[in-house]
Amino acid sequence: MNDNLKSIKGYYSLLQYVPDLERSEGVNVGIVLFCPDIQFLKIKTDPSNDRIRRFFGHDREFNPAILTAYKDIFSERLEYEFSQRKLTTLAEFEHFVDTRANVMLLTKPRWVKVYDPEAELEHLFQTLVGTPVRAIAKTASAEPATISATSGQLIFTQPKEVKHLFTQKLTQRKLTAKITSNLKLELPLLKHTQTYPVAYHNGALNVVKPVVFGETETKASNHACRLAVEGTALRKLPEPAVLRVLAGFKSENIDLIAQVTELLGTFQVKLYRADEMDMLIEEIERNAHE
Repeated sequence: MNDNLKSIKGYYSLLQYVPDLERSEGVNVGIVLFCPDIQFLKIKTDPSNDRIRRFFGHDREFNPAILTAYKDIFSERLEYEFSQRKLTTLAEFEHFVDTRANVMLLTKPRWVKVYDPEAELEHLFQTLVGTPVRAIAKTASAEPATISATSGQLIFTQPKEVKHLFTQKLTQRKLTAKITSNLKLELPLLKHTQTYPVAYHNGALNVVKPVVFGETETKASNHACRLAVEGTALRKLPEPAVLRVLAGFKSENIDLIAQVTELLGTFQVKLYRADEMDMLIEEIERNAHE
């Protein structure tokens, strides 16, 4: 970094596609960077709908053309408001964020030190929206996963690799005060005690389980069925708990991944792909109680 460059205060918000506002489950599809001191506001959205398809593609209402239109309309609205000088202060930007009430929502603005707004916007996009797994791979020091030459996705062989990356990023984001580590829960339905490396409260107890699904459809489906039963056992506890699966895949078969995601969703178990790790971390940051 050039020491002669002067930093300015910026604020960024993630643009998320949230098809069901009551469930508050969404996918990062864009980033907005706002620097009020120099009147810079710009949005960058993901031109692809592949990440949305992986999470919500089984929904009958999934329509890539409509989703693209949603992103375009949101971008045009934001740019229009800025051009009309209705978004000149942080308070005005926060009001704009708070008044969104459709399937495209902005997260609460977060402060960031900015030297070059255009470069910072691109960095935030690549880290939080575009290809976050590449940023994770650069900082992982122990038991790193490999990057597929064809898809650019991280390929895991063991759950502890997923766990390592997840706990490392929670520490980097200074979220350890919002989580409980290595929570042990007795599951009478399964007649054994299970330890979850990360748990948090957001009005309900949530437990996160890192897993890696096998290459074949049979192995992946059988694993998903066991997790579905575990999710049911957690919901039947005196203090019901929600199971959230942070999943690595040995296979790059999109259909297999979609099948596992849909099966778990049927049993109210939310699956996050490892390359969607930042989405789960953002949820913990927004909603977890210390």
